[in-house]
Amino acid sequence: MASEKYDVAIVGAGIVGCATAYYLARAGIAVALLDKGSVAEEASRAAAGMLAPLGGENTDPAQPLERFYLTALQFHEQVEQEIQQFSDTHIGYSHTPTLRLAFDDEAATKWQKVENIYKDVLPGLRWLDREEALKAEPLLSDRVQGALISPREHNVQSPKLTQAFAQAASRHGARIFEGRTVGKMIVRENKVVGIETDQGPIAAAAVVLAAGAWTSAWHSQPDQAPVFPVKGQMMALSPLPHQHLRHTIYYSGMGCIVPKADGSICVGSTIERGIFDKAVTVEGIASLTGTVQKLTPALGSARFERSWAGIRPGSRDDLPLIGPSKSTDGLWLAGGLYRDGILAGPLVGHIIAEQIQRHVTPFDLDLSTFDPDRFGGWRGLVAR
Repeated sequence: MASEKYDVAIVGAGIVGCATAYYLARAGIAVALLDKGSVAEEASRAAAGMLAPLGGENTDPAQPLERFYLTALQFHEQVEQEIQQFSDTHIGYSHTPTLRLAFDDEAATKWQKVENIYKDVLPGLRWLDREEALKAEPLLSDRVQGALISPREHNVQSPKLTQAFAQAASRHGARIFEGRTVGKMIVRENKVVGIETDQGPIAAAAVVLAAGAWTSAWHSQPDQAPVFPVKGQMMALSPLPHQHLRHTIYYSGMGCIVPKADGSICVGSTIERGIFDKAVTVEGIASLTGTVQKLTPALGSARFERSWAGIRPGSRDDLPLIGPSKSTDGLWLAGGLYRDGILAGPLVGHIIAEQIQRHVTPFDLDLSTFDPDRFGGWRGLVAR
């Protein structure tokens, strides 16, 4: 029998794992949160932190995926008020609006369509013509044709939010084990009863896989990975005193420019599929510099602060994997969120915690399309 015993063991201390640990521990459940590295070491440290569910392909806010992300945005209002009290530092929410830019008629038509569809669920959503856009955000390129402004879509400093969830979980009794690698699941009669680690086994009645891009290591067919790495290179700028960016800037297919609560400006990001290497490349920096030059050329004189790369968890059908596995009793999946981990992570943690307690799914969300077994079961259960 394992020497350590918990009700739930969570693998992965990113935003999803830390949020899950918090909501479980808050309910009085004994939780072990384990990570091969440290809290917020991977994608949750690297993310730009945009809380922006809208995209160019959204067609119906009542559809499961769109409703899920819109709910995740609304949930952040609760998170900001609740989690800040457990953090030793300011979490880093920035309430700057988001501008989605159009440089041609096709993009303008797309964003005006999005406005018509979503204006009732995102108050203040409005199309700005060229003059209105430049007045609202003077740092924009004068080649812009217009922009969709979304006052409710903000951003947060991702590592600080993740660390705050970890602190909140710990203060409610969760045990956090950094530098502890998880290996095989311990399965008896098709039920998870624990996990093997490099420092000994842990007994648990439920296991949550929130291991980001590494989740597929426990899939029954890891060579056909349902979750895979998507490298994203980023850089931070220090604006000059006169360079006050008033909005998060987004341009479909190119990237984002995000003013952070600490005064820096985050620029991202590249999309490099199938790559775990976190090296920053000349090509990557050139791509990010091109984003600045096209969208906000006035920031060309801003000071370069730093660069980095993160590994995001993509999924084979661009949908997350959320919920219990039917292939192995007691196993739960929480991942595949790709670029929306910070947006959806707190909500996913809340959902998983409620489901483990056999409560109804929060907010009456339809999660059937996020079935974690849709690419096969999780019977291999061997970390690689």
